[in-house]
Amino acid sequence: GQQIQLPSIMSHRLVGLMDVFRQLESYITLDTSRIFNVILLQHTQPQENTPGPTLASQYTIWYLDKLEEHIKSGEVCFAPLRKCFVRKHQMAPNFNAELYTNIAELQALAKMLGPYGIKYLGEQLMERCERHVHEMLSIVKENKELLIQLRACTMDQFPTGMISKQLKRHESS
Repeated sequence: GQQIQLPSIMSHRLVGLMDVFRQLESYITLDTSRIFNVILLQHTQPQENTPGPTLASQYTIWYLDKLEEHIKSGEVCFAPLRKCFVRKHQMAPNFNAELYTNIAELQALAKMLGPYGIKYLGEQLMERCERHVHEMLSIVKENKELLIQLRACTMDQFPTGMISKQLKRHESS
């Protein structure tokens, strides 16, 4: 996964581009408001009729893939006091979660993607969460008997250790 532009920076670039077109409007006949309304609306949708992906699809895929990858690996967790995802170890080289998930960046993302893009992001997030919940449920069902034994002998260290070694591990794809 390639890094994407911070939403706040992308928003500033879009505003700058809009300003350039507004300046052109004074020299040539150009309805910049209409052009930007159409283009930006298309980019808040998951897909459009152009060969490239939209802003909504690029940011949704990147955010969900990056967060899922680093949460699964244990490098990132949610920090309620900071209200964003953070790296567990500051020396983790790959992904600066705080930079992309702080309130200012998420507000810029919401503004850039608009209601349709945020709806798409939310739907994709719920689909992924649903898959993970089903995966956890199948692991629990597969290990039901051993989990019952573990619950019954939580005070005794030795049997707990033996039983936990028997738990069936599930490798997620």
